[in-house]
Amino acid sequence: MSAHIFNPHSSLSPPPSAFVQRRFDFADLGTGRPLCSVNAAMFILDLDEDAVLYRIQDGQLPYAFDISDAGCSREVRIWRGGLISIIKRLSVPDTITLEDVIREILPKHPGQTLRATELMRCLNCSSTHIHDLIRSGALAEDWRPDRGQTHTRYVPRISAVEFLRSRRFL
Repeated sequence: MSAHIFNPHSSLSPPPSAFVQRRFDFADLGTGRPLCSVNAAMFILDLDEDAVLYRIQDGQLPYAFDISDAGCSREVRIWRGGLISIIKRLSVPDTITLEDVIREILPKHPGQTLRATELMRCLNCSSTHIHDLIRSGALAEDWRPDRGQTHTRYVPRISAVEFLRSRRFL
């Protein structure tokens, strides 16, 4: 069976009125990743890159971070809660602090170290990027004796917290 491809000039294609465009409510996306890329924000807010960056600079998206490493151009990540506030046409409450946002970004477990794979998900980036941040010294590494067997890298939680504090756009 072949797939039907829409051709507006074909008598077999349904008329354009048969296609219903619906708006998707991005505010109901669940918890997801705590940080979004600029491209994701562009899609969700239906804005171009400059408009998203302007909203970061003027404070409409108050919690955005540059997670780039030394050899990389800017890698902006935006706190998902700020995006949801814009979608719902609300402002981010003044009671939400940077520390609240960092607690939401980082994993909830009580451990003092984070696996690189956890941090990769939190920052919404690749494992290579996390390794580059460790190699450049932007993130500290918590060396573990079993690393040779598992190849898993660990980052002290305080290093991840300091990284986010120092990389916030103001």
